[in-house]
Amino acid sequence: MKKVKKIILVICILFSGQLLNAQEEPAGLNDFQRIAIAPYVSDQVEYLPAGAKSNLQSKLGQIISMNGFGNASYNTRFILTPNIQVTGKSIVAGAPPRVAVNLDVQLFVGDGFEGTKFGSTTISVKGVGANENKAYINALKQIGNQNPQVSRLISSAKQQILNYYNTQCDFILKEAEVAAAQNDFDRSLFILSGIPNINSECYQKAITLIGPVYQQKIDKDCKVNLQNARNIWNASQDYEGALNAVHYLSVIEPSSDCFNEAQRFSNQIGQRVRQIDDREWNFVLKAQDLQEQKIEAARAVGIAYGSNQPQTMTYNLRGWW
Repeated sequence: MKKVKKIILVICILFSGQLLNAQEEPAGLNDFQRIAIAPYVSDQVEYLPAGAKSNLQSKLGQIISMNGFGNASYNTRFILTPNIQVTGKSIVAGAPPRVAVNLDVQLFVGDGFEGTKFGSTTISVKGVGANENKAYINALKQIGNQNPQVSRLISSAKQQILNYYNTQCDFILKEAEVAAAQNDFDRSLFILSGIPNINSECYQKAITLIGPVYQQKIDKDCKVNLQNARNIWNASQDYEGALNAVHYLSVIEPSSDCFNEAQRFSNQIGQRVRQIDDREWNFVLKAQDLQEQKIEAARAVGIAYGSNQPQTMTYNLRGWW
């Protein structure tokens, strides 16, 4: 009986280990495939000089990356944000005199959209500089990118972020579908591409949707670019007009539904150029992409969309400090 219990215990331990490993992020992921956390320094932080604010923003980004998370320069709901308490400030005598500051740097991780704080930690630092700004910067340098306190804070938030994707996956996918239905394909791809690979079930659902949404996008873009090319060529049927038309034809994706039509139009331009200008027309449209390249191209659309959003994002930090 004792032997049976031992076997059951070993099986339970092994199974638990498999569950934990299943929640680890696969190796070789880029920033957009990992769980993304954005560094955010709020204007609510008092007594923080402008130069030190920029330095702190950069420092938070380094901390996020060094701890294995995606450092999101685009808008995301999950943030690492600080508050600073000045516990001491003095003038150090000398020629010239210098400023010394003692700071308690509080760091918070949470859902900035919902205003949910996941956790916090406080690190005490000191800095001396020729002025207050440099004193702050030197103090903030004391926070190591892999400070154990900060690493534990960010790591503890990982499960809560994973829980968000587990419970909200269907709502996220619905939001992407609504955006696509409104012809806002870039936003739809941004939403879908933002689902991290760590949540395999939701991630696979997103990958399944990315293909059709991307197809809708390139079909729409193809029609727009082909019409622009036609308008330019109709207005100026010479070599310069041909080159301007090519600007639009060159970005048409081979998988789009009007690609063959664009190819025929390009050949017509070539024939006309040879007739009126006696020049060889060597323009060739884009080559067919592999399926993997299409997925990466769709992700690139999402990244570009996110990067082009306003950087002055306002988060709900009420009650965090």
